[in-house]
Amino acid sequence: MFASIYFPPADPVLAPVLAVERAILAAEGPCHIGGRYVADTRIAADLRRAEAERVVATARRLVALYVSIPAAPDFRPVTLPVTLVTGRIAA
Repeated sequence: MFASIYFPPADPVLAPVLAVERAILAAEGPCHIGGRYVADTRIAADLRRAEAERVVATARRLVALYVSIPAAPDFRPVTLPVTLVTGRIAA
């Protein structure tokens, strides 16, 4: 006997993952994932969920990678004294 109180609660499935999973189901059917046939529908559902999570994670990484970098603030050039440039003591 297993007491469910000892298992951690399941993480909720995100809406984008569910949307991608529905799109995969509509495009390929209940027994195909990525062009492969899976006879067991429970295994196919698990593979479909994993594929949807992978697609969403990849999309998030790409968005984070290509998000625009904010412009740097304007800097004004600084003129260094001759002593700092040459290392000599000014006369």
